[in-house]
Amino acid sequence: FVPEDPPVATPRNVVAPPVPEGVAASPATKFGGVYAPIELPSFPPSELWALYQLPEVRYTKICSTLTNTDVPAKPAVTTLILNHNDITHISSLQKFPALTRLHIADCMLTSLQGICTAPGLRFATFDHNSISSLSGLAGLQYLQTLTISHNTLKSLNSFGPDQKLPMMLLLDVSTNCLQSLEGLEACPMLRWLNCSHNRISSLTGLDQCRCVVYVDLSNNELQTADDIIALTSACPELLYLNLAFNPLPKAEQTRIRNTFHQALPKCQLILRNESKSCVIL
Repeated sequence: FVPEDPPVATPRNVVAPPVPEGVAASPATKFGGVYAPIELPSFPPSELWALYQLPEVRYTKICSTLTNTDVPAKPAVTTLILNHNDITHISSLQKFPALTRLHIADCMLTSLQGICTAPGLRFATFDHNSISSLSGLAGLQYLQTLTISHNTLKSLNSFGPDQKLPMMLLLDVSTNCLQSLEGLEACPMLRWLNCSHNRISSLTGLDQCRCVVYVDLSNNELQTADDIIALTSACPELLYLNLAFNPLPKAEQTRIRNTFHQALPKCQLILRNESKSCVIL
């Protein structure tokens, strides 16, 4: 491997923070490629984004894995960036006991086994790999943000009955192979969810996330209104719901529109109307 000087630019795939309470909202807040002109006063940006100012170490030209013999111990490092390497599995994170932020994007990862050797991890990015399961996350009690888009995830149900991610606030699993949201009950405090561009036809699991405020379900396979309407009571804090480009019949869209207008009038609802997406406030 070849250690590099810390980069000046902000790491790729960093999600823009929401607008805190008491600050004027900008024209748009970006998340997962979607601009959502909404204000989320209860989302704590200072807790999530302060860590991005910490010192970081970047490695390039790594083949297969970080090995115990190749990686020197760096007890003070809080951020590790391993993007654009040939890494196939995770190991040796115990060499970084202070690690809170890990980026392994655009690599060759097939699983998350080994990530639990960094128990203090708070931010993790694994976009553009070949990961098919979330197995391996158990034990990361402090994990707050996980982006794992453009992989091959087939299920979120990779936890045991008593295993939780109690501090998880933001999850990006867009562009995967998910068919349902079963498993989200492991994230009871989840507030931001991007699961667009999947094959989701059932919302079972999302009803356990009562704190969620932002959900992007665009470009999936939702066909009936029942699961969607159930969110009006299961997720009372919901402020943004994107349902664009799902095969929802016009009659089902009407049911959803009317129910949300009555039950959650402050929720910004995006539906597909014929060939165009329409915003319903």
